[in-house]
Amino acid sequence: MFTMTLILLCLFVVFPVGLFFGIRWLAFRYLPQEKRVHHRMLAITPSGFALCGCLLVALLLLFSAPQLQPNGPLGTFLRQPGGMVAGILLIMVSCTIAERILRKLGHPTTRVRNDRDV
Repeated sequence: MFTMTLILLCLFVVFPVGLFFGIRWLAFRYLPQEKRVHHRMLAITPSGFALCGCLLVALLLLFSAPQLQPNGPLGTFLRQPGGMVAGILLIMVSCTIAERILRKLGHPTTRVRNDRDV
């Protein structure tokens, strides 16, 4: 049993991590390094954090509704074939529309970083 656990640990943990860091090391060593373009770096504004919080709450509700209220209207809709996909698409579209509306109203969710920003 110990040997099997050790083999599975090496196969699913040590090998993928070693492969990732090996490829990363090769890429940093042999590929040309480009400098970061500072004028394109963005910072999230407070309205962006609020929108991300609303997105998190909506996704939490989406994934917990079928377990919390399986016979409720949202739970029955999400348990239907394609209901979860439709819910995810609805959240994606509504967050995109909310971001556009916030930007039009003068509350952008991201801004370009200044030179003094960290």
